[in-house]
Amino acid sequence: MLCHSTNLHTIGCLAPLLVYSIEVKGIRTMRHTKAQVLEQFRYNWKVACIANPSYKTDKIRKRIAFGDFTDMLCKNGDITLKQYESWSNPF
Repeated sequence: MLCHSTNLHTIGCLAPLLVYSIEVKGIRTMRHTKAQVLEQFRYNWKVACIANPSYKTDKIRKRIAFGDFTDMLCKNGDITLKQYESWSNPF
């Protein structure tokens, strides 16, 4: 049995993240690549910068937000621990 679930996540000042997960017979599988996560984070960051323009030049806040974002994804099972530990912060 294949079913799709949708979860809405937020990280601090960032806009909500809509995450689609696939469940196969009750087992949740992880389907997010780094490229997908970066695309979503960049969108969320853009929305956050529109809401608060001072964020646009705050590189430290952006690095911390990306770390918090990937931490949340790992804790929710949307990325694996190996992905979380091996991905470098591109910001």
